Amino acid sequence: MLNKYIKIDGIPDLIESFLNEGKVFEIKKDDFFFRKDEVSKLAGFIKKGAFRFIDYTNAGKTQIFGYGFQNEFVADYGAFQAQIKPLYHTQAITDSIVYALTREKFNQICANHKNLHLRSQIAESLLVETAQRLVSLYHTSEERYKLFTENHPDLLNIISLKEVASFIGVTPETISRIRKNIKI
Repeated sequence: MLNKYIKIDGIPDLIESFLNEGKVFEIKKDDFFFRKDEVSKLAGFIKKGAFRFIDYTNAGKTQIFGYGFQNEFVADYGAFQAQIKPLYHTQAITDSIVYALTREKFNQICANHKNLHLRSQIAESLLVETAQRLVSLYHTSEERYKLFTENHPDLLNIISLKEVASFIGVTPETISRIRKNIKI
């Protein structure tokens, strides 16, 4: 879950619930908050740190699908709500602190909130975000790089260009050419 839906009525209250009622996890760099081979029982709020959403290709290479940052939620929301295995691993890219709630507690908080559509609005927002990510794959590699740097300017300070290349679906050499062409 990402930060795009912070404007939804009820998100500040939900964050407060994570901080007041959530279990605290201290996750070291390179450790996992959840793995794709385990049922997704928790959703978290990142109080400190950052995560990457990854899987591995048949050749054993790491493929990065996304990121989660401080003051954002972290979960495979669909897997969390369905109580199934997530589609990817969530790995800390810095030492991180996460406040986590179970599905039951999360849904109880949402059910008792004045915004009776909070859960569905979160799901709809994530659906839009997923569609935008899919459409971005049809942009040129230079356009994807520019979008990435515009949306995540600080991320270039904590991840390698190899990771950027993985996220936007190009080789590190292509990233070098793009950076040379746009003079970053």
